[in-house]
Amino acid sequence: MKSTTLQERKALEKKLIWGDVARIARLAEVNRRTVERWFNCENNNTVVEAMVIALLEKREEIIKTKIEQL
Repeated sequence: MKSTTLQERKALEKKLIWGDVARIARLAEVNRRTVERWFNCENNNTVVEAMVIALLEKREEIIKTKIEQL
């Protein structure tokens, strides 16, 4: 997995909703501050990166499924 840039991380962060940072922290088994530091490019925790991407992909999949059911 290639390392993401600050701009890419900020774009991902804009897609989050309330509670997502805590959810990512719980899934990655780190604290919320570690997740916040990842978004600010202060660390390169690959587990946090994987959880951010997985959470957003899952959310997009759920939304797409709901739209198809309309």
